[in-house]
Amino acid sequence: MKIKKYTLALFFAALGFFVFASACSTAATPPQIDMPENLYIKSGLLHWDGLKNVSWYEVEFNGEVVACSSTEYTLPVIEEPGNYVFRVKAVASAGYLDSPWAQIGYTVESPTPGLAFYALVDGSGYYVGSGTIGDDFSGRLVLPDYHNGLPVLGIVDGETAVFGDTAKSRRTFQRLKNVTSVRLPSTLKYIGSYALGTHITSITLPEGLEEIAESGLGSLLVQEINFPSSLKSIGDYAFAGCNFTSVVLPEGLTTFGAAFTSCGLLESVVLPSTLTKIPDKAFYNSPALKSVTIGRSVTYIGENAFGYYSSVGRWNDKSFLYASETQMEFTYLGTHEEWERIEIAEGWRNGRTMPYTVVCTDGTIYAQGDDLQFIPN
Repeated sequence: MKIKKYTLALFFAALGFFVFASACSTAATPPQIDMPENLYIKSGLLHWDGLKNVSWYEVEFNGEVVACSSTEYTLPVIEEPGNYVFRVKAVASAGYLDSPWAQIGYTVESPTPGLAFYALVDGSGYYVGSGTIGDDFSGRLVLPDYHNGLPVLGIVDGETAVFGDTAKSRRTFQRLKNVTSVRLPSTLKYIGSYALGTHITSITLPEGLEEIAESGLGSLLVQEINFPSSLKSIGDYAFAGCNFTSVVLPEGLTTFGAAFTSCGLLESVVLPSTLTKIPDKAFYNSPALKSVTIGRSVTYIGENAFGYYSSVGRWNDKSFLYASETQMEFTYLGTHEEWERIEIAEGWRNGRTMPYTVVCTDGTIYAQGDDLQFIPN
């Protein structure tokens, strides 16, 4: 009997030790932080989503690890073409385990041979031109982010001397009539006059781009384009003759010329609240245009801003009717009294005879010629 009691006591003691050890083992294993997600590279920066219970992040590239206190990392200058991998992990705060590594691939394309680079006088970077590229060049044009360790900040134009000698001698890329797609530098801030256009079906404007000069990207064949939030200025005829069906201009844009003339397929436009003037001929000769959103900050609408000369024709093999047969609706993000205070040129809709409406925040203005009727909400 004593032996049985002794054996039973040993059994329960062992069981208790096992339960205690298991509990200690479980308590000794802290939770692991999730892997960083939504990695993407934009404007020379690697971004990812933030996580809780993190002390800092680490980014590994080519065997070198860099600590980051935020959720972005400035990419090193990489000029050598090739495929690269960046890895990111979260270093945990007390009571947690570090996250697994997340990774993203990054490709540096080989620049198109024959490009010419011109150093800016302040030594901050380069502008790029077409150099010795032959007129018969066709296919994809690749412009690099860096040259000799400095960023490529602009595409030369043929009219403004931004260098030490006459810029007119530098050839832009618009002479290359068989370019179908373009890879722009992610470091780009300026697109010069007559820089690109004609037959291009694929192009992405990089975040960081601030200015597009006169006729900079005319006659693009792309039907959609996203404008970067960094864009501040668009020159006259910058997108003349383009195939866009809709345009949403970014908040922050302040300078805007007669940029979208003769865009035959353009149907809708959204203007930013930072714009104060819609200039003369801003959307002139764009017969399909029927929907325009205007911010309450606008104080002036110019001559022929939405005008058109009435004629029948064909645009890129798509028939269009008289502009006078297209009824337009303006959405104004202010009251009808604020709309009436805008300085509107007499010929702002030259060539258009159909009635139009202005939908305001407090009602709708119905217009037939000079007859206006406001109906409140």
